[in-house]
Amino acid sequence: MDKDKNFFFLEMNTRLQVEHPVTEYITGVDLVEQMIQVAEGKPLSYTQDDIKINGWAMESRVYAEDPFRGFLPSIGTLEKYVEPFPGADDVRSDSGVREGSEIQVHYDPMICKLVTYGRDREESLQRMREALDSYVIHGVNHNIPFLRELCDHPKFISGDITTKFIEQEYPDGFQVPEMTNAVRDSLMTTSALLNGGSGEVVLTLENEEAEDMIVQGNVSGSSVTIDQSTFTNCSVDHSAETTLCTLTRDSDTEILQVWAANPVTHEKDGDATFGTRYTLQAKGHKYNVQLRTPQQEAEFQKLPKPPKIDKTKFFRSPMPGTLMSLKIKAGHVIKEGQEVCIVEAMKMQNVFTAKKGGVVKGVYAEENTMIKADDLIYDLE
Repeated sequence: MDKDKNFFFLEMNTRLQVEHPVTEYITGVDLVEQMIQVAEGKPLSYTQDDIKINGWAMESRVYAEDPFRGFLPSIGTLEKYVEPFPGADDVRSDSGVREGSEIQVHYDPMICKLVTYGRDREESLQRMREALDSYVIHGVNHNIPFLRELCDHPKFISGDITTKFIEQEYPDGFQVPEMTNAVRDSLMTTSALLNGGSGEVVLTLENEEAEDMIVQGNVSGSSVTIDQSTFTNCSVDHSAETTLCTLTRDSDTEILQVWAANPVTHEKDGDATFGTRYTLQAKGHKYNVQLRTPQQEAEFQKLPKPPKIDKTKFFRSPMPGTLMSLKIKAGHVIKEGQEVCIVEAMKMQNVFTAKKGGVVKGVYAEENTMIKADDLIYDLE
């Protein structure tokens, strides 16, 4: 209240906000240390005039959530967890998890505050791209694909953003972007290099939403040919000196940087009967790549193709949580857009509606029970 009895209101939130590492980077002040000292009755170590701003910092909030399902939370075990550039002066990972930790439905699903620093915004943003490209998270869905795409979005780069950014730029939801030739070549050539050896290879890039992409390749020593493009002087080099390829190995994960392009993380899995399978991650997005010899490809094409299933007849829970309410029964006639259930997780209740109308054939879940993501709730006749 001022001297004229005019009232003004200011929110006072006397705790550290999630973004405090950004302030700490550009001021050099450890806010946590200062708060502890004040709590001990000591005076602040700084005056306002002591605080100088140097450089630029930005933060990505890495969450266990699925950006392809409306950013709904994901739970599970962190089967593999590798933070980017440990010990680097310009990359900071503030996390409360480690490999083997459980992400549960009862708490906020934030995994880490990833902060990068640079002399200016452009340098800080480039360092963020590199950090996100080098992050390895297996076992739960996460929002790194969205964060990584954000780093390349023209409006974000220019700073032309508001709180309506997602609804304006992704009105139909966030989806895997159309693959560029540069990303395709990186994925395919990385697979060929990792596979080793020489000779012809057939590379299949699997895509759940479209026809598989099949290209012919050839590996000969340090040269890899994909379709009509040839990449020379390529090798998987274990030394940190190489400027072409840098490979960091551990038991399950390799981070490969090819020709100073974006790093690709991969995991090798699957039955080798019909070739070698790699799950590759480039610019935050995961892709499945199969490598086969021409003979293996010929045998593979003889296998019967699995029938396509009409997924619109099934309603599966898009998230884990507690099924708080179920408003349908077998035999009910439902309409598109009608509320069918409420699922609670991470202190929030999420209402889900029918994507297709019809007669309910069966209901396969009960109220007040825990369900997992993709559990079948009901199907239609």
